[in-house]
Amino acid sequence: MRSTERNPATTAQSRYGTLPLPSARPTIRLSKSVLVVPAGFMAVTCLGFHFLLSGPSFGAPLSPRMRLDAVAPELILVEPRQLHLAFAGTSPGTGMTVSWTTYRKVNDSCVWYGVTADDLSLEVQAEPRSYYADDNYTLFTYHATLDSLTPLTQYYYRVGSRANQTLRSAVRRFKTGRPTLPVHANDTFEAAIYADFGERNAEATVRLLTQLKDRVEFIWHVGDISYADNAFHALNADTAALGFVYEKAYNAWMDALEPTMQEVPYMTTVGNHEAECYSPVCIYSREKQAQLSNYSAYNARFRMPSNGALNMWYSWNHGPVHFVSISSETDYDGAPSNNKGTSVENGHFGDQLSWLETDLGRVNRSETPWVIVGCHRPVYGLKVYKANGKPKAKQQALQKAFEPLFLRHKVDVVISGHQHAYERHFPIAESKPHLEGVSLDRSLYRSPTAPVYIVSGSCGSTDGHEPYVDVAAQTWNVLYDNVHYGISTLRANRTALEWAFVHSVDGATIDHFTIVNE
Repeated sequence: MRSTERNPATTAQSRYGTLPLPSARPTIRLSKSVLVVPAGFMAVTCLGFHFLLSGPSFGAPLSPRMRLDAVAPELILVEPRQLHLAFAGTSPGTGMTVSWTTYRKVNDSCVWYGVTADDLSLEVQAEPRSYYADDNYTLFTYHATLDSLTPLTQYYYRVGSRANQTLRSAVRRFKTGRPTLPVHANDTFEAAIYADFGERNAEATVRLLTQLKDRVEFIWHVGDISYADNAFHALNADTAALGFVYEKAYNAWMDALEPTMQEVPYMTTVGNHEAECYSPVCIYSREKQAQLSNYSAYNARFRMPSNGALNMWYSWNHGPVHFVSISSETDYDGAPSNNKGTSVENGHFGDQLSWLETDLGRVNRSETPWVIVGCHRPVYGLKVYKANGKPKAKQQALQKAFEPLFLRHKVDVVISGHQHAYERHFPIAESKPHLEGVSLDRSLYRSPTAPVYIVSGSCGSTDGHEPYVDVAAQTWNVLYDNVHYGISTLRANRTALEWAFVHSVDGATIDHFTIVNE
């Protein structure tokens, strides 16, 4: 979409772009073709993608299957969108969950799949569910788990209505996960890992992920997905009090990431911005509070391979690595409430620490020699430590809850976000660096005796980069970068973890180090 012609008297300014009011009929120029937006719809821009909005909370992207000179609103409502994947199953590489949404219920929704694009003879049904509805909008989510798959195999799939072939997606593809015991001990896989991904400052990251999707075997988003809860801040002073844009922002972000998420498994960890909608409209509406509190949108939109509690904590194996996703937001003594003015108490998903103790205790290091934990808030980070080398008060509860488990079960790496920057640290135990085996140039850690902590929260968020003002130096910190937007990449085999921080704009490597297990 190159430009938008509109009547200035019928628009409102927003961080998402200029929003034509519902009564306006703007002409949107898309390359050389002209698309007339139907009455009641609005145009909105997010992450460089362009969408149609209708009503106070409706969001729908322009479908590539639609004609450019007309839009059928009924097709927008029922066509599958926001396709995304996640590993599933108890045996690595044998299951995949396919998820999508519609704006009207499609009762006969299915996934068809197979190992060739022209033979999708296998079928799994999906039941529509809705977590939020108002007078103008309902979103239906669908999750279908495909099982008995062959590891490291490419499959093709499409989703939609069994009865109406026009309400089906295009054929997409995915590759199944990696078994724990490879034929060759040094078989290596690559993954992308990051946190704090919003609708501003993230266009370069979206492009980079598109370029990497044929290279990485999965993506791990360690909390703060879309910043839908902050979206009302984008409204001007005249509309902020009454505007409800939580679902619009979530839908726009999911649509923008769909080209990547529909082909690469997208694993998630809960962050503080998944907790609830806290705009004035949500605070004063008990109905909205009830539907959009306690991580409801996050748990409804995504479906992780839960052997824990919903998407709040779980684990999975991929090749030689046991990955664990935990909640830094709930269910331990002193956990943050994350309720900003609402009356709903968040959390109470179960006994997370007992689950984590059991999960880590069951790891077979002969099969998965590495253990990597994802935890949104950093256990160690420059912004949460004081000049005297002690954690700040809010940090102490998180550290007290999880660090003893990490040390007891010899966790290798803990990856976090929350701080909108990149930080790399030495191996740390009880606030002290463990420098045994660390090379002089700090690029190689040989058989570290404590977990290595990394913060990777700079892929692009609403708030921009983290200001590091009056941040005290810590003996366990190697470096930090709060200037570049970027993501982390992991290359792993049975003997080495190779970590890099990559600039989103040009793919250049900003930081690189290797952990070896000897």
